[in-house]
Amino acid sequence: MDMSLVVRVLSFFSLPDGGPKSWRQGRTLPTQVVDMHSFDLLQLVNFIAEHYMWGSKQYISLWRALDEISRGPSIEIKTDEQLLEWFELNKDKGKVYINAQINDFEGPLQFSPTKRRCHPSVRNRVPTNETNTAERATSNGVQWHLQTDRAVWIDLG
Repeated sequence: MDMSLVVRVLSFFSLPDGGPKSWRQGRTLPTQVVDMHSFDLLQLVNFIAEHYMWGSKQYISLWRALDEISRGPSIEIKTDEQLLEWFELNKDKGKVYINAQINDFEGPLQFSPTKRRCHPSVRNRVPTNETNTAERATSNGVQWHLQTDRAVWIDLG
């Protein structure tokens, strides 16, 4: 079943790797028609990444929105199942609203709840080993620890 997807990206400071910090004004992205049963979080993040850039020290969070201007408290969408549930709850309207927020990692221990929350340019640089745990030290003193779809950055410096 096709649904109209309306994504509103909230304003944020973009911290691209190797680039200057810049203010990005939030806006509503062009409405996209998607098949609610085949559209997943990775496709949603990739769609947003076509319009906005964020760095490896940032991640995206996605939230249910009641309408295009809704900015109040909401429920976070963290899984494909939760995304499908939000589509199901709105299928009578034929339109679903999602707010996207770019967040900065805080503190010395930095982690991404899932690599799907990374910008595709960052995601493609992350070593992937989906079936086993992989650990390695890098020249810049950062250790990667991957298990299933979770990536943890540990500063060894």
